[in-house]
Amino acid sequence: MSEHGVFSDIADVNPRSPTPSLGRPASFIGMADVSEQGELDSVTVRDAVAGYTPFIDGDVLVAKITPCMENGKGAHVRHLPVRQGQGSTEFHVLRARPETSDRYLYHLTRTADFRHRAEGLMTGSA
Repeated sequence: MSEHGVFSDIADVNPRSPTPSLGRPASFIGMADVSEQGELDSVTVRDAVAGYTPFIDGDVLVAKITPCMENGKGAHVRHLPVRQGQGSTEFHVLRARPETSDRYLYHLTRTADFRHRAEGLMTGSA
């Protein structure tokens, strides 16, 4: 355990999410829908299709590709028009554990220290 603790104590990374039923309305968030300031710029409601990253209202999305992750792309998805959503496959989904505030988790992901540590864990070329 580091001086910062263990991340899995406060959040689940890419948890199993209820996948929206195919063909049914779902909130959709693409990479272009989130800003480098951590804001959710837009949400589209469209019919769910296979192949996207599922999430639910209250989750935190963080870009998993460069340079988007280093630049701070991500958002706290709250007050979605449809509680179940889908998004870019280039997002990691973080879900606060029951004893952790999802707002706290979101603010943690906004820190330079978090992004620097995440960058150090990146592997692969895609």
